[in-house]
Parts: sequence; structure tokens; C-alpha cells
Amino acid sequence: MRGVMIDASEQGKGTGKAAMAALPAYAAALYPAATGLVLSVNIVNPAARAVYLAAGFVDHGELYHGGNLSAQHVLRLPLVPSDPTLP
Repeated sequence: MRGVMIDASEQGKGTGKAAMAALPAYAAALYPAATGLVLSVNIVNPAARAVYLAAGFVDHGELYHGGNLSAQHVLRLPLVPSDPTLP
């Protein structure tokens, strides 16, 4: 995916949360070899960041500085469970 945009009239209605909840299964079905998803979200958009974090994306503190508006948080979501027997 190149980007996610929720129409202003739908914001605050749970549309973004529903889309993020459906994303892992959708991505896994389209790309069965994929092990995870990575996205970036502008630091000036805390509402979107909160939706991604609630959907299971993890922020390890990495910032991307090539965005048009501002720096961006880099968030990651594993698509396959980690194997606890591996280091």
C-alpha cells in the first residue's frame, strides 16, 4: 500500500480502526510470503498514529525524515507470529 486516507466525513466513526483491523489478513492473503508490514505516519498526525498502534503496529522510535510535511514515525506490524524457540 502506498497510503491510507480516510475521508474527513468518516473520521472519528471507526472506519480507520476497521480498516486497520482487516489489513493484516488482507495483506497476508495477497502476499503470503510477507512477514510484516511497515508504514510511516507524520508526527503531526497523532490521531492516525494512535489508530495504527491500537491495531498492533509497534513504534521502535525510528523516524523517517524524507516526508513532505514533517518527520514520520516508522511503525512495524509482524504478520507471522515470532517463534519463541529462535534467538
